Amino acid sequence: MTDEKTYIGYKIKLYPTPEQEEIFKDYFGACRYVYNLGIDIHNNYYQEAKNNDDIKYKTLSFFALNNKFTQLKKEDQYQWLNNYDSTSLKMVLNDVITAYKKFFDKRCNYPKYKKRKNHHQMFPIRADRIWINQNSVRIPSIGTVYCGNHNHPECIGKGNIKSPIHKEYYNTRVIYDGYSYWLSFTMIEEENVQFNSCNRFKNNDLWQHKDYSEPIGIDLGCKKNNWIVDSNGNRISRPDYSKEDKRIAKYQRKLAIKRRVNKEKRANSTVANKLEEPNYTKKHKYTKNEEKILKKLNKAYKRKFNKIENRIHEYACSIIQEKPSAIVLEDLDVKGMLIPKSDDIPCRYRKNHNKNVKDSILYAVKSIIQYKAVANNIPVLFADREYPSSQLCSCCGHRQKIGTSRVYKCPVCGNEIDRDDNAALNLKNVAYYDFNQYEMIV
Repeated sequence: MTDEKTYIGYKIKLYPTPEQEEIFKDYFGACRYVYNLGIDIHNNYYQEAKNNDDIKYKTLSFFALNNKFTQLKKEDQYQWLNNYDSTSLKMVLNDVITAYKKFFDKRCNYPKYKKRKNHHQMFPIRADRIWINQNSVRIPSIGTVYCGNHNHPECIGKGNIKSPIHKEYYNTRVIYDGYSYWLSFTMIEEENVQFNSCNRFKNNDLWQHKDYSEPIGIDLGCKKNNWIVDSNGNRISRPDYSKEDKRIAKYQRKLAIKRRVNKEKRANSTVANKLEEPNYTKKHKYTKNEEKILKKLNKAYKRKFNKIENRIHEYACSIIQEKPSAIVLEDLDVKGMLIPKSDDIPCRYRKNHNKNVKDSILYAVKSIIQYKAVANNIPVLFADREYPSSQLCSCCGHRQKIGTSRVYKCPVCGNEIDRDDNAALNLKNVAYYDFNQYEMIV
């Protein structure tokens, strides 16, 4: 085990007043605009520096980007940015530099512009200027926002280091997910703190004295009934969210009709607004009725995701309670599992298959099981993408192609078993035979 610090993420739901909601929306728009402006500044600098041998560095650092941004704010076109907290805007520029670093390290794609019509918004806050109480949160430049009883007593404190109740918050942001406002931040794990979802087993005396059991191999699928299959015989299916799907289709139809009816009215208002002074902070133009329908639509999406995520958390806690010596997962190529539109496959089959892959949220399954296991000192192994878990016989190791058959029949030893159970047992055997071949995360 390493001595590195463990960071725990928190989300506290906010209940702002209508006036505070308007301030949040203005900050969302300002930070979105500054992010796009930072990409423009960085791209223009690179175009000038790539063919100039006198310039040593072809990319901008955070301090260089911040200096260019400070000079731009003195111009008349960008004077309106001085009305917002400068520290929040600087942290957005830091996000731009981080995005470029990830791109150069080949960890993500090239940074893209943020669109106005994106309903998931956020703006950062200086961590040493927030104050979290039991029922409220004090945010700089905005004031006190009611948050209800958040049930996180270990988070109560003030970010200022001179305060006697000082807490170290990291990466503090206000997030809007299309339906609710949240305060998101991380904290360093403290000793003797009973966390609800992460390492509550590690702090349990009965669980600590329990002997380690055999490793568990987990096979993931994209269909409803074979979503999660492990080597212990557990078969977890996706929850029933047909009611949410009907609501989503209903509100999508309503929103499309409203958008089509108000199209001409919106075009006239856009022409009129162009003649006035531009307002960079506004979100995508929606009427009040459209915003009501959009909020209901986002609520239906949120309820659907919460149902799926709750099932994952329940399963992850159940397998950690058994205290396995290791957990073996597949490193799936989720993007490669989607069927592109160019293939000669019927549209209905392709649409249903891609919907099942997206609804399975396989990355969330992997990440939730991983962080819960690591927090409770259980190693997690990942079999590489070329490991033939479905083609190997779990008894004798014979390899054969089985196609679309749901039953694995071995011609050598006569083993007959469901293909998902067979794959889970093969993943379990990875912890015994090829333990050093795969990367272990602890």
